[in-house]
Amino acid sequence: MGFGGGSCRLCPENLSGVCAKAKEENMGITRAKHIADIFGRNQDRLLFVDVRNDQQVTYGALLESSKRMASFLETRGVKPGIR
Repeated sequence: MGFGGGSCRLCPENLSGVCAKAKEENMGITRAKHIADIFGRNQDRLLFVDVRNDQQVTYGALLESSKRMASFLETRGVKPGIR
């Protein structure tokens, strides 16, 4: 699955334009791989602040949390592509 024209609003270094990484790789990567790459390259960068409890969440923290959830789901028999 490509990015349909190269827009990527996820890259912190280019939130409003064409993602250089996707363009560089000629759209030959999947969204999941691209998102994992963005989070991996920006692990210490602030992603958002949870204003309810004033907790700062970095790209790395969300990446690790997502990996734990994926691992848990795999132990329960959930596989990629299953909805």
